[in-house]
Amino acid sequence: MPQFGTFRTVDTVLQRPVRLPGYVVPLANAQDGRLSEFLFVPYYGACIHVPPPPPNQIVHVVLPRPIEMPDMYSPFFLAGTLSAERLDDDLAGSAYTMRGDAVVATPEGKPAPSATADARIDRWDALRPDEVTYQRPPPQIGLSRNGMEGVGGLIDDTGSGTPPGLEIDHSSADRAKQFGSSRVVDAVDGRAVDLDGYVVPLGTNDAGLVDELLFVPFYGACIHVPPPPPNQIIHVTLATPIALGDLWDPYRLAGRLQVKRFDADIASASYDAAAATLTAIRN
Repeated sequence: MPQFGTFRTVDTVLQRPVRLPGYVVPLANAQDGRLSEFLFVPYYGACIHVPPPPPNQIVHVVLPRPIEMPDMYSPFFLAGTLSAERLDDDLAGSAYTMRGDAVVATPEGKPAPSATADARIDRWDALRPDEVTYQRPPPQIGLSRNGMEGVGGLIDDTGSGTPPGLEIDHSSADRAKQFGSSRVVDAVDGRAVDLDGYVVPLGTNDAGLVDELLFVPFYGACIHVPPPPPNQIIHVTLATPIALGDLWDPYRLAGRLQVKRFDADIASASYDAAAATLTAIRN
């Protein structure tokens, strides 16, 4: 539906703090899927189900920090400083822009959740840029929880590994090659991590406790099946070394994430978590 109205602005509201009620129309997301840019409009459905309001009734907002995607049905307050910066978008044009100090809050005054260092990373896909996908589904092996007999194998594109239906040779040095991308999501750097996954031990202390490891999203990664992409592996050094259970036991990783490449013979990792903690997940 075509937009109606004018781009003419009111000079007396420029470069002054304002607080406006309205609704969010998303324009762009950050790499981790959170909202970073939007149009702020005076009524629900504008630009989507009904014609856009006049450009001088729309504010183009570029957030200093992305926020969790808000409910477009819910009203919000927008606070910040307006400038007369025109935007021409396929969705609608706007006569005003707010950036730098823009803040989105609920009617109760609560700020919209932001992607700050206090927002925990609890999904593996948050570590992978939107445009990067697996070259194939994450490989899995079918384990009998009653023992290792009858375990099916998996081979990679080079023919390395063990054919399905045959017992895996746990002593074999022939490992399937790592696949996928090492591209990172810069927005997760410095944020707390709270992820479930599996442990691939790298180092132990004098007492035989594990103090260095790779943390991966599925069992068998880097050992029996191809390692996941580097941006789906975290290199971890533990604050307190632990006695590791079985390699198929799941753990929860807690710590602070850093965008830092790590290379080992077994696999490469795009992220690092130092002085982290691991907690066994009990079913």
